[in-house]
Amino acid sequence: MAVINGTAGNNVLIGTDLDDVISGFGGDDFIQGLGGADVINGGAGVDTVDYSEKTTSVVVTLTGATAATVFVNGVADDTLSNVENVYGGSGNDTITGDAQNNLIRGGGGNDVLDGGAGNDTADYTDKTTSVVVTLAGATLATVFVNGIAEDTISNFENVYGGSGNDILTGDDRANILRGEAGNDILNGGADDDSLSGGAGNDTADGGTGIDTFDLREKTSSVVVQLSGANAATVFVGGVAEDTIRNVENIVGGTADDTLSGDAAANKLSGARGNDWLKGGGGADTLDGGEDSDTADYSDKAAAIAVALNGGNPVTVTVGGIAEDLIAKIENIVGGSGGDTIIGDAAANAFRGGLGADVLDGGGGSDTADFSDKVQSVVLALNGAVDAIAAVGGTAEDTVRNIENITGGSGNDQFTGDAAANTFRGGLGADVLDGGDGSDTADYSDKTASLVVTLAGPNAATVFVGGVAEDTLRNIENVIGGSGNDVFAGDGLQNVFDGGAGNDTVDYSASAKGIAVTLNGANDAKVIVGNAVEDTLRNIENVTGSAIADVLTGDSQANVLLGGGGGDILKGGGGQDTIDGSAGSDTADFSDKTAGVVLTLAGAADAIATVGGVAEDTIRNIENIFSGAGADVLTGDAGNNAIRGGAGADSLDGGAGADTADYRDKTQSVVVTLDGATPVAVKVGGVIEDTIRNFENIAGGSAADTLTGDGLANVLAGNDGADTLRGGLGKDVLDGGNGVDTADYLEKTDAISVTLNGTASAAVLVGGTAEDTIRGVENILSGSGADTLVGDAASNMFRGALGADFIDGGAGVDTADYREKTASVEVALLGGTDSFVFVGGVAEDTIRNIENVFGGKGNDTLTGDGLANTLNGNDGKDLLTGGGGADILDGGAASDTASYRDKTASVSVTLDGATYTTVTVGGVAEDTIRNVENIWGGTGNDSLSGDANANLLSGGGGSDILFGGAGADIFQFDFALGSTNVDTVLDFTAGDRLFLSKSVFTTLSGGTLAATQFYAAADATAAQNANQKIIYDTTSGALYYDADGSLSGHTAVQFAVLSTHPSLTAGDFVLVV
Repeated sequence: MAVINGTAGNNVLIGTDLDDVISGFGGDDFIQGLGGADVINGGAGVDTVDYSEKTTSVVVTLTGATAATVFVNGVADDTLSNVENVYGGSGNDTITGDAQNNLIRGGGGNDVLDGGAGNDTADYTDKTTSVVVTLAGATLATVFVNGIAEDTISNFENVYGGSGNDILTGDDRANILRGEAGNDILNGGADDDSLSGGAGNDTADGGTGIDTFDLREKTSSVVVQLSGANAATVFVGGVAEDTIRNVENIVGGTADDTLSGDAAANKLSGARGNDWLKGGGGADTLDGGEDSDTADYSDKAAAIAVALNGGNPVTVTVGGIAEDLIAKIENIVGGSGGDTIIGDAAANAFRGGLGADVLDGGGGSDTADFSDKVQSVVLALNGAVDAIAAVGGTAEDTVRNIENITGGSGNDQFTGDAAANTFRGGLGADVLDGGDGSDTADYSDKTASLVVTLAGPNAATVFVGGVAEDTLRNIENVIGGSGNDVFAGDGLQNVFDGGAGNDTVDYSASAKGIAVTLNGANDAKVIVGNAVEDTLRNIENVTGSAIADVLTGDSQANVLLGGGGGDILKGGGGQDTIDGSAGSDTADFSDKTAGVVLTLAGAADAIATVGGVAEDTIRNIENIFSGAGADVLTGDAGNNAIRGGAGADSLDGGAGADTADYRDKTQSVVVTLDGATPVAVKVGGVIEDTIRNFENIAGGSAADTLTGDGLANVLAGNDGADTLRGGLGKDVLDGGNGVDTADYLEKTDAISVTLNGTASAAVLVGGTAEDTIRGVENILSGSGADTLVGDAASNMFRGALGADFIDGGAGVDTADYREKTASVEVALLGGTDSFVFVGGVAEDTIRNIENVFGGKGNDTLTGDGLANTLNGNDGKDLLTGGGGADILDGGAASDTASYRDKTASVSVTLDGATYTTVTVGGVAEDTIRNVENIWGGTGNDSLSGDANANLLSGGGGSDILFGGAGADIFQFDFALGSTNVDTVLDFTAGDRLFLSKSVFTTLSGGTLAATQFYAAADATAAQNANQKIIYDTTSGALYYDADGSLSGHTAVQFAVLSTHPSLTAGDFVLVV
């Protein structure tokens, strides 16, 4: 058994072949129990139980909420409760409804169906051949299917036919007859019936009573004129479909319907769409339904009066007598009397017709419609104040609260007020003056091409089909018609809606560049200069200004004409025409995912194929941006810039000075140009493109390496820390943003350059001007005697070989000796020349250098009084910061930071490759890392090592030394005395004590001889003349006695080992 529960919504619940319990709960549920004796409870809503799978008889009498037993082939099967509708199977079923409104479908077989009480429906929508039935109330009626008697039904008020040609006849009650598909005949009989033909050419006769023909399923426009007992044709989508008579009411469909009544009291319901309802004679009810609907009283000779009320029902009086009731009506057409028509807060449109009418729009943006006038109409709107419309020179209508006007076939003259007005002139040579506000000239009724150039308060002529027609003043916006229209604005904020046709907006007169992305019927904002100015809708083509424009099409076939300036033109979808015109212009295919193939041809047409299909026509284009496909792009004889985008592209600059553009790349670009020979371009270390015939390269936002060939190249690094190598030829190297390097390592002649920030600086090679560089911070020079001078930026210079002169200039500058294998020695002197010794030989002269990078040897780098950065790199380096807050980085190997020059106490704890702070006199001064050894000064220093093997030398003063982990060295190399007694906190096995021979003068050799060492509890003096180092194992004190037990010298304490470790002579090493 399965327990199947629905939800509060509309559920489809299918049982199993077992005895299921199925509960629909809320909603209109569809339930099929299948096999087993099921317990089915539909719950709330209108629920249906389906037995269409049954092949033997089904017998059930519904009993509302009380369980009703279903017999299948005579055997009790399911129980039903709260079920309203039943579908039978292919057997001879007997199905009886209850007091609810039931829908019963017998299915196949000869069924007996009884609707019971309520308003019930016999459903034959499953039938594909003709259904013929005449309802007879409680009397049995036979249903013929395809001409054969099939079912017997009673107590049904409604019948739904199938897809055949059905004949459905009602009785003397109110029936609903639905023919569905097929050419059906519907006869309502007596009472108030609702007839619906469905698809097909149907014939409907309402009979007596107030009958309705229902067309709400129609999606094309419906046109019908009721004619009482006479036949009236129903047109659907302009085609005659149904014939109806004796119908009083019509329900329209979802399109724009035209429903007209007759002399009877009709109810016309528009449903959805912009409907036109005309009641005719009689007391009619007009219900517009959704959208913007019109009530037409043009047949009335007496004056009508109506005041709309926001869709609520209102009475229309004719000749002062209440006649119609209208609701959900937005627009009114008056008759030939003096009508009074008052609008509501909606957007209303009123046509007064003949007579002296009063048209009051009320709230909303409302329209006075004079399209029926053949004489000229003159009207100047005045807001809520009465304005008189003159027709043919005679005062006729009074209007107020009207914002918009539609003219007729005369030469009309309309003037707006301070509101946003819309004028449609119609035929004739009209003069339209918008006045204040943002006003619109509407030409959506025109089929010929429109040409208009707005001119603000000055007269602008509108050409229609090439003929001057209207004059516009103070019009900001134009709506085109179905022709191929051309619009030009006036520099104000204009809105152009092309309507149908192939339409163009022309900005060739603009003094500012424009940017726009067309968007079909949706708003496309036009940026003019730097401000949003215009709005375009239904525009296919754009002509740009004489300035640099960015024009982007949509999915249509667009024509984008750049005009002057360096334009970027992107066609989007569709077969576009892209014409750059004058200037250096770009065709942008960056939105394409398939490969683009294009060979530029100057002013001649070139076809761009996308994914192998011809798509766009290109001319007067110098540059190409492409997309993610594998593109094949070739330049012409001009100077082209080509960007392949993502994908493995093949780029050929052709003749001219051409640029391979990689500005879109976020990973490093590496390329070496080689003239007409194809070369690979690596992006992010992976070969991506193949290029040739390019003279120039534009890099991206990462650290690029761009190398020229023997021609005159332009290498632009753009963002990122780029390396630019011009090679031979007179090159331009432009680093752009980031810290960039010009590489002259291959030069053997002396180079000379003075950097100048983003301004151009000449590079002399062998005394001859060769390159121009800008935006370059660093120089790598060659083997000549180079002269390198920095600017105000932070520059880095690598002189390489040769006796170079390096002047950092202003800024924080670096001399880079990382390529040196011999030792480098330099002491910075600020603005004073310093010699740089390489391998002990003076090589370079430097000044205004703050930072030094050492090489692979054992370097000695000494700072000045400024904040220096000294980086030893490889080798065992000695770094002395001097004054200032310095950064000392020893690099690889065992490096030493020296604070011998410090008189205040030095405190530091080494931390391997992690930066650590050095305080001097209790104040943070330097930051160091990758330093293994520390030399203190003459103060009382605190020096702590790390996990590495450290050498700690306190220098003068009573210092505290802590080696930490590792085999550490504690060095004593300063004159001994009572104020120079160091404390070693953690001497352990493996550590050593280094004694300088310059201090411990009577000691010689390498490791201390055993005979020279004496250790004992409370020892303070030697026991013989050979014992020079005395160790008190009780206190941990270490003494030096220059002559042992002889009387010439006394023992001097130089250290104390806090942990009192066991020492041997082997723990001491004598050093220079």
